[in-house]
This record gives sequence, structure tokens and C-alpha cells, in this order.
Amino acid sequence: MFGDCSRTTYSEIFLIFGLFIIAFLFFLSKSIDYKLLQFGDDHARSLGVNTENLRIISMVVSSLLSASIVAFVGIIGFVGLVAPHIAKRLIGSDYFLASSAIIGAIILILADIIARNILGNVVLPVGIITSFIGAPAFFYLIIRGKR
Repeated sequence: MFGDCSRTTYSEIFLIFGLFIIAFLFFLSKSIDYKLLQFGDDHARSLGVNTENLRIISMVVSSLLSASIVAFVGIIGFVGLVAPHIAKRLIGSDYFLASSAIIGAIILILADIIARNILGNVVLPVGIITSFIGAPAFFYLIIRGKR
């Protein structure tokens, strides 16, 4: 049930990377529009952003990217929850997209290294390790949000 990076082939990795680059360039090209959305829909619309279209297209692109990655490696939870919060605290909101992607990749690589080495000859699914990291972070965010 947990995702595992050990069964993917290089051709699958290159395909995933290609899809990621396409989605990343799309989101990077719309970064100013997303920044304007922080000030509210009315403000963004007054500056020429089609907010409804932007939301729909962004959801479709992110859903297709997520579905294609899950199809190859399985479900690896909590990376998408933890990485943006770490990026926001460390870097801020200026380079949020790039820093979230890099921190998410670092978390996944470290979790994969731990999963391959923690039990010697047994390779744990990397999703188990990210769950051990992400579950406490999720509870922390819930508790902090109630304050």
C-alpha cells in the first residue's frame, strides 16, 4: 500500500522527470498570477488574471502530474504536506515553488536512504518513512492551526 522507489526503471524516471518539467514550467509561468491571488480574487481580476480559469487549469495539471507519478511509484504520503511548510519557514514566499520542490526531493531522497538501510537486507517502502516524518508534522499543523 505504501509507495516504493526501488522498483522504477530509468525509462520511467525519465518519463516522470519530463512530466515534472512540463508542469513545473507551467506553474513557474503562472507564478505572478498566483502571487496576485494572495491579495484576493477581486484584486487579481482587476489586474487581468482569469482566476477561475487559473484554478481549474492548475488543478488539472497538478492532478495529472500526481496521478502519473503515483502510477509509477505508488502512494508516498506527507511529502507534499511537509515540504511546503518547511520551505515557507526556511526560504519565505519569494521562491516558494522552487524551494518546495527541492525540499520535497531532499525529504524523499533521505527517506529512501533510510528505508534502504534501516533493516539491513530488507528494503522498506519509502512511504513508511515519510509517514513517520509527516504524521507528527501534520498533528503539529493541526494543533498550531487551532490557536
